[in-house]
Amino acid sequence: MKHPLARSSEMPAGNSKQDKGVAPVLPADSGKTEQKRDCPNRGGQLINDTLANEDAEIVAVCDVYEPALQKAAEMAGGNVDQYGDFRSILERNDIDAVIIGTLDHWHATQAVDACDAGKDVYVEKPLSSTIHEGRRMVEVARRNKRIVQVGTHRRSSRTLAELAERIRGGQFQDREPRMDAINEKGKDGD
Repeated sequence: MKHPLARSSEMPAGNSKQDKGVAPVLPADSGKTEQKRDCPNRGGQLINDTLANEDAEIVAVCDVYEPALQKAAEMAGGNVDQYGDFRSILERNDIDAVIIGTLDHWHATQAVDACDAGKDVYVEKPLSSTIHEGRRMVEVARRNKRIVQVGTHRRSSRTLAELAERIRGGQFQDREPRMDAINEKGKDGD
């Protein structure tokens, strides 16, 4: 079977390059084998944000790097299944949705495969690396009638919401704009 991201003749080429639960697919190893890391910053934030929702339950985590996988499982409460291959999560019938916070070049493949497996998807930005991938993701989500959300999670940040409210409330109106990074000619550093 041809993978949904494979190019077809009608698509222009882009730049080549029971309770059900949620399963975060966490960032893969950077390829630097000497690098030591725990659960990466973004993966940890996604776990914490998911746990804050009373109607969501994390039932599995995935990472190719064993120490990060163990840390993610610990952060998710310890009693979750652990996988080194995201496709194992997609095979499970007790999972409704996945959260994709992997390296950018994996977003499209994992989202397409998740939709084809009947999962709803939250995927971190960027949605895809190419226009072609993005179009395929939309096609597959529509065909499978799946919910897919791509997020700039900061827009739902409590801190930024509070800051916006302070700005709307006029707290910063008495301050002069700072222009010290721009010289008289209006150019940076010239």
